[in-house]
Amino acid sequence: FAVRLFNQGFIYGEDGNKMSKSAGNTADPLETISKYSTDSLRLFLISNASPESDFNWNDKGVDSANKFLIKLYDKLINIKISKSSKRVESKINKTIKEVSEDVENFKHNLALIKLRVLFDFLEDNEISKKDLESFLKMLHIYCPHITEELWAKIGNKPFISLAEWPVADEKKIDMNLEKQEQQVSQLAEDINNIIKIVEGKGEKITKGYVYVIPNEKSVYENGKELIERKTNIKIEVFAVNDKNKYDPENKAGRTKPGKPAIYLEQK
Repeated sequence: FAVRLFNQGFIYGEDGNKMSKSAGNTADPLETISKYSTDSLRLFLISNASPESDFNWNDKGVDSANKFLIKLYDKLINIKISKSSKRVESKINKTIKEVSEDVENFKHNLALIKLRVLFDFLEDNEISKKDLESFLKMLHIYCPHITEELWAKIGNKPFISLAEWPVADEKKIDMNLEKQEQQVSQLAEDINNIIKIVEGKGEKITKGYVYVIPNEKSVYENGKELIERKTNIKIEVFAVNDKNKYDPENKAGRTKPGKPAIYLEQK
C-alpha cells in the first residue's frame, strides 16, 4: 500500500480569529460533549468542511448536528424492518460504493452528505435488516456511540466496531431508479426556490400542484412523500392530459419531459 501525507486544517473561533483564552473565543470540547454528545461534536467537525480545510467554530452547527442525530435515532428505532424494495437496494448499494471511495480518499464531509441523503430517502421506506446494518456500519466511523446502541437494538452481537465494512453489490444499482430519484429531488428544490421568493413577499403557500407528462406520473407520485417532507406543503400530481386536473393558471402547458410545471396556491 502507498503511504500518504495528510495535513489537517485548523479550527478558528466564531470570530474568524485563532482560538485563544485571551481572545475569549475558545470552545471547550468537554463542555460541548456534555451539552450535546461526542457523536454530535464529531458529526459537526466532519460535516463542516473537508478535513484539510480551515474553518470557523459554530455553536449552532453543533446544535444542528445534535438535532439530526436525535431525529435519526427516533426514526431508526421505529423503522419497519422488512424486505427492501429494488429502489432501496439500489440506493443502499450506490451509497456503499460512493462512501467507500470517499473514505478511502479522505473526503469524509462528502461521505456524510451522501449518508444524510440516504437517511432522508429511508424515512419513507421499509428496509431489510441487512441493508439497515450496512447504513449503520457506514455511519459508525463518524458516530460510533449512537450506531453501537442502534446495532444492539436491532438484535446484533458482538459490537458493530468488530463488524466488516459493507461491500456494494453493483448488480443491484439501477441507474434508471437513481435518475428518477434525482428528478424528484430537483422538483423539491425547484418548489422550495419558488416558496422562498413568494414568502419573501409576505405571501403564504398553502398547497402545490405539479403537472407532468403521462409516462412520468408514477415517478413523481412515488416520490410525493419525499417532496412534501422537503417542501413542508401538500402536493398533488397531475398528468398534463388529465381532464379533471386543477390548473387555474394553465401551468400544465409549460410541462416538459423531466421538467414538471408547478402551481403553488397562496393566501
